[in-house]
This record gives sequence, structure tokens and C-alpha cells, in this order.
Amino acid sequence: MKLTLRGWLRYNLHMKTLLIAALVIGLLVPATGCQRFERELAPIEGVSIELTESGDQFRAQVEITYGLPNGCYEPDEIKKTAITGGFDIAVWIKLPATAEACNEIYRLETAIVDLGSDFKAGETYTARVNGVEHRFTVSGATGDEDLIIKTAPIVSVDVRIAESFQPQVFIDIRGLLTDGCTVLNDVDIQRQGTTIDITVTTQRPKDAVCIQVVSFFTHAVPLGSDFVAGQTYTLRVNGQASQFTVGSSGGSSGGEVPPVTDPAPAPAPMPGVPPDR
Repeated sequence: MKLTLRGWLRYNLHMKTLLIAALVIGLLVPATGCQRFERELAPIEGVSIELTESGDQFRAQVEITYGLPNGCYEPDEIKKTAITGGFDIAVWIKLPATAEACNEIYRLETAIVDLGSDFKAGETYTARVNGVEHRFTVSGATGDEDLIIKTAPIVSVDVRIAESFQPQVFIDIRGLLTDGCTVLNDVDIQRQGTTIDITVTTQRPKDAVCIQVVSFFTHAVPLGSDFVAGQTYTLRVNGQASQFTVGSSGGSSGGEVPPVTDPAPAPAPMPGVPPDR
């Protein structure tokens, strides 16, 4: 079969078109479908556990607020794994491996993780979020009315030592009631060696229409006298960790509990919140 000059030119043009198309596809695919990401655990800014009670059924969900360190970070995935006595939750974010010139705006994202309804009244469970444990206790039934039970927002935690033959340790907790229908529900104390976990929860009627006024509550938690002078103890209140030491004379190492980690920036004032005096 002879190939004429016109046929050869047409064939050559066709091959060049195919080559250009292949080059364009080759350039586009790595920038989209084959883009590589670096993954890491997200910085957690807040964890709130909500329990909804309906009859003898309890359903739990976790609201997690986490950060995106700059404009190039994106939410990735959230993995929930059942563990003994609760759940392990890993919140991942991702950054393009070739990211450059990212803006330095720190952004917040919120995720809701459903923990299901396999909970028993009177039992304490753990929600471990990116390695930090948050404990919550399922209270017994309180009647026919559906209730929302949540961990309380904590404003401050102070250690107080009552001077006596054996010094008594008290934890003074100050927190928020987020509307006119919300009241203090329960204070659960768990201790293992030198670690003390305190979970403070609030409750409100599920479908109630409430006045949107935020108020403070204060609660003193007695921990007794089973403490060793000079020993450092770890205190976690709704997942916020701090440390204190009982002095040989009965005093603590400081009035307000010093945080274990660097303190987060102070939140902006909430509308309707009375000034903290």
C-alpha cells in the first residue's frame, strides 16, 4: 500500500494531535487525582460529649472542635474505634506535599461523631480523642421527659487545702450553664494512683424553649485526705489537665492549678455572659 504525500501529512498531523493530548493529560493528572498529601493528627481545641436520654435508652455523640494550622491544611478523615470501656477517636488533617506560600490563618472546624446507644445507666465510659481521654458517666433515668446531658464548659479550676491534722483537699470548679433551662446534672470522680479524673455534666429538657442567658455555676468537690506530702498529682476536669502538689504543711503548691500544657488563647467574651469577677 502506497502512502501519498497528502496521506502522510494527514497521518503526521493526527499523530501530533494525539501526542499533544497525551502530554496535556499527563500534566493534569498529577495535579489532581495523583496529588500526594502529608497527614497528621489535628490539634484539638474542644470536646463536648452529649447524652440524650429517651426512656431507658441513652445515645451519645461527641462534638469535636479542631484546628487547621494554615490555609493549605484540609480536613482528612475521622476514625472511630471501639476500645474497652469506650471509644478511640482519631481526627486527621492533611497538607499537600508540595504546598508553598500558605496563608497563616488558623481556622477551626467542627465534627460530630455518633457513639451509638449501647450505654448502661450508672456506667462510666471513655472517649479518647487524639490521645486525650474524656470520661463521662451515664446517669440513671430521671423520668419520662427526654433530657440532653452534656459535659459542662469549665471556666476555672482551683485546689483548696483545708488545714487540719490530715489536710483535706477540695477542688473548686467554676463553669457555665449555657441557657436558662440548663442545670448541673452530675459530678463523677475517678482516681487511679496519682491521677484524678472529674467529669462535670449538665442537663436540659430536649425540646424546651429556653431564655438564652448564660450564667456561672460553682461546685466544690471534696477529695478527702489520702494525699502524700511532696507528691505531685494530675487533675483532669472534663479533659482539661493540670497538676498540684500537697505541701508538708498542708498547703498546695499554688492557689490556681498550673496547666500541664501551654494555655490556649483566652476565648472571646460570649454574649450574655456576666463578667467573671
